[in-house]
Amino acid sequence: MADEWTRDVSSQTDVSLEINLPELFDGQLVPDSSRLREAIGQEVIDIIRERTQDAQRSWTGASFRKYSDEYAESIPFKAEGKDQDEPNLTQSGDMLGLLTVLDSGDPGKIKVGWTDTLQSEKAHGHITGAVGVKRDFMGLTSGEVSRIRNKFIDELPTAPASTEVSPPQRSESFLEGRLSIARQSLNNVIDLFMGPDDEGL
Repeated sequence: MADEWTRDVSSQTDVSLEINLPELFDGQLVPDSSRLREAIGQEVIDIIRERTQDAQRSWTGASFRKYSDEYAESIPFKAEGKDQDEPNLTQSGDMLGLLTVLDSGDPGKIKVGWTDTLQSEKAHGHITGAVGVKRDFMGLTSGEVSRIRNKFIDELPTAPASTEVSPPQRSESFLEGRLSIARQSLNNVIDLFMGPDDEGL
């Protein structure tokens, strides 16, 4: 599983996918912005819906198995005008339609899942295969992670330029000149109080 996201399917009524923002952006500083988290979370949802409904593929890239003959003959299936060969996990549209951004409780993470327990139970059944054919749609491919990163990377702050001022570089000849002046000044002070060397004591 990718480091950028983790999934929790331990509870049928609380299925979720959590995105780790520092991992998503390779350790770059991510601002504490509810607007940015909501936008990224919605992009995650759009990707999951798009892949599930249009491509009928799991996040691992595997094509979904077509619907069973028994289900294809059912009244709800026929009422929705579904196609047996296009398993897009959309009957009423509630399960994927109600997938939403949840409060992760951590400004460095985004969580998507369901507030409706019935839809969470449906998702759990598809993801785990607990009540039928396994069609694991709740996750992100490496390409989808890159798509999210590339879409939002420009909204992250860039590292501030260094404000530290380097001390000016001084040449050896400049320093030697300063030392020479200091020695002359010291000699002048000695001469003032003691008299020049050639007068003797």
